[in-house]
Amino acid sequence: MRRIRVHTNVRAMIMPNKILDKPKLITFDLDHTLWNPDHALQRGEAASYQWLTEQVPAFAQTFSPDSFLALRKQLYVQHPALRHRVSEMRRVATQQALQLVGVSERESIVLSKAAFDIFWALRQQVDLFDETTELLQTLAQHYRVGAISNGNACLKTIGLAQFFQFHLAADHFSQGKPAPDMFVAALQKTGVTAQEALHIGDHPVDDIQGAQAVGMQTLWVNLEKQPWPDAVSRPDFTVTALAQIVPLLT
Repeated sequence: MRRIRVHTNVRAMIMPNKILDKPKLITFDLDHTLWNPDHALQRGEAASYQWLTEQVPAFAQTFSPDSFLALRKQLYVQHPALRHRVSEMRRVATQQALQLVGVSERESIVLSKAAFDIFWALRQQVDLFDETTELLQTLAQHYRVGAISNGNACLKTIGLAQFFQFHLAADHFSQGKPAPDMFVAALQKTGVTAQEALHIGDHPVDDIQGAQAVGMQTLWVNLEKQPWPDAVSRPDFTVTALAQIVPLLT
């Protein structure tokens, strides 16, 4: 994993309308909140596609990287129940693509798993934001910390698992964020009430609206300094740098 240095001013935060109630539980989104996954995802996509073309030349003759991605997006529409199960959806899409070029069902299952393993390994090589490790080290000493993610990142592989008491991933639930399932599961797992919990994330709908719906306090990580969407209820707190989080809690 690499670290991305984000130049920040700890004082340059959007101040909250109220004082943060000290939480008993803090949950984090992962992608684009604690790290940038974009380069890792791109490398994983490229490597898995290249491997498939080497194993099945007809695959390259039929699918470009863009048309293969278009097929996956089409499957998202056809199978909405699997939309949040990103790992399974990727394997299913690869199986279907391979079968379209003449690969048997049995062989497509084996090849799609191998291609996914290549993607998954590179997908974990994310670019940590420069302040992430220090933030998690500090919070883990004083709070119960968990992760709630729609993605398929692995905290152990990335090297941050020691800071988290649990990691809930959408792959293992009937619905991903912003549905309440994972937020409620985090509360039930820890015996904490919603009012005693704080969720931190970068997505206005998946993270902020989803956590608000179950009564949790919310903190929006707005590293890109984007305007807040008018159609969504505002978060309790907004920061433009991870270094601004700890001062809100002390």
